[in-house]
Amino acid sequence: MPEPKQMDNEVKGRLGHILSRYKAILRDELAGRQLNPAAFSIFRPYNLFQAVDRSQIHFVFSFDRASEGMTYVRSNDLSEFGEIRGSDLLRQVQRELGYRQVAHLRFPRAYIDLADNELEKRLRTDAQRNIEEELQHIVRQTQALLPEVERALPAFLNRASEDEFIECVFIPILHQMGFRRAKAKGHKDKTLEYGNDIREMKWQLPTGHFLYFAAQVKAGDIIYGISKPNQNVEKLLTEARMAFEKTIFDPEINRDVRIDHMFIVASGNINEGARSYLLERIAEEKRRNLLFLDCDDVIGLARQFGLPEVKQKAILTKLGVG
Repeated sequence: MPEPKQMDNEVKGRLGHILSRYKAILRDELAGRQLNPAAFSIFRPYNLFQAVDRSQIHFVFSFDRASEGMTYVRSNDLSEFGEIRGSDLLRQVQRELGYRQVAHLRFPRAYIDLADNELEKRLRTDAQRNIEEELQHIVRQTQALLPEVERALPAFLNRASEDEFIECVFIPILHQMGFRRAKAKGHKDKTLEYGNDIREMKWQLPTGHFLYFAAQVKAGDIIYGISKPNQNVEKLLTEARMAFEKTIFDPEINRDVRIDHMFIVASGNINEGARSYLLERIAEEKRRNLLFLDCDDVIGLARQFGLPEVKQKAILTKLGVG
């Protein structure tokens, strides 16, 4: 990237206003189409590179190691270098700043000087066009289950490790359902799980408030009976208690919160004895909600919401199909 000069503070402020209004208009357009904003890239946590050249405004969003509570913004004025090609700018930003996962949004530079009412009209047109473009990308990335994947999914769930189940199936389904910040903790550190195989998981209500979730995920069956108690159920009970006690810091609202609901998820079956045993003890102590998903529920959700194409291919590859 050419060596830039410092961006004027007035221009920086105007760019911030343009981006803020665009996001508000985009959210309004998505609501009108009954589309979930969480599926669109601009509503993910990001760091921002913004620049102006002679004729355009560039916003480059990086999703690598981004935090909702601490957005890093870098601003460059590239006016003296004429009009910068978008592909050249992306390559330079990725090379010099180490960005990998990026999205690029461009507007005419003339937007900086537009009156607010005219700016709103132009941004709404841009939002409508960009929704259609990103919807096409989402459809390519996340599609209905291929027939061969639907047939293979029960066998995959039967064989998959917890990490494979979480990565290839459960996390993608959560994202499609609209859960925000659903991330797998993994099993490298097994010392204190706190019911958090899935961490940083929340759902936004139409009012803007959040409900907080945790998930404890098990490969195989979760079975409990009076004649033959299962140690896994006792472990799940301990982890659920710990999860409900532990506070989680949410940087978006800048305070500690406790989870409202916890998913107990199995790639196999969860029998009635296990459900009753866990529900009774958690309801007595915490008055919080346990939600159960077993293999049939997970397969039903995959059929309903689809899976990213890359995950469907991974499922077939792991089974040696196709």
